[in-house]
Amino acid sequence: MLNETNAQTVLFGEGRDTSGILERAKFGTLHLDNVSDLPKSAQPIIKHLLTQQEVLNPSTFKTELTDILVISSSSTPIAQGQFIDGLHLLLTGIEVKMPPAKDRTDLQDILETILAYKTPDLTFAEDALYLLLKHHWPGNFHEVRKVVESLARVCENEIKVSDVIACGITQDTETGPRNVCKSCVGTSWKEELCRAVQKVVAENDGNVSEAARQLGMSRTTVYKHLH
Repeated sequence: MLNETNAQTVLFGEGRDTSGILERAKFGTLHLDNVSDLPKSAQPIIKHLLTQQEVLNPSTFKTELTDILVISSSSTPIAQGQFIDGLHLLLTGIEVKMPPAKDRTDLQDILETILAYKTPDLTFAEDALYLLLKHHWPGNFHEVRKVVESLARVCENEIKVSDVIACGITQDTETGPRNVCKSCVGTSWKEELCRAVQKVVAENDGNVSEAARQLGMSRTTVYKHLH
């Protein structure tokens, strides 16, 4: 992580034998994660890179032409006062807002993709997956990845609901239906159907297979109403 004391070393490396991230990203892509925490000592370097398309080493005063695509991201709003003059505009020229993990309609696919990447032979039990989909994920995707990686390390064959709870994901004690899913918002009959599906799932303690059987729906259709 970049900070005031290591910024120059991280960006440019140490000596001739160690390359920094600017050298490794040359003619490629540089991702500045949590850009709101970008240290002041690194900001002039990034600004010069964005305005001149060249890297200026502040210790040697040597410049080198490059073509780095800079992508910045932040989980919190970034204010102009956090950056030196002009850098805020350069970093926020084209803004793409991503929904938090809890609002992603493809959260199930994300969970299963991360798990398959870590441990291809491991699967989620239905009630365990349901519990993960109901979680609010206050830590966003950092928390999603951490939880799935933790489960992959300790589970064999199948991830059970007890494994998920052991990772700190608590059961939802709410017995009534949740808010309607995004695809049903705004259409009254869809909202009623969505609440009905969620109610049946809650009455079956999160057992999606049983709820699907009672509703005469596929499990995939039931899952769509749960996130």
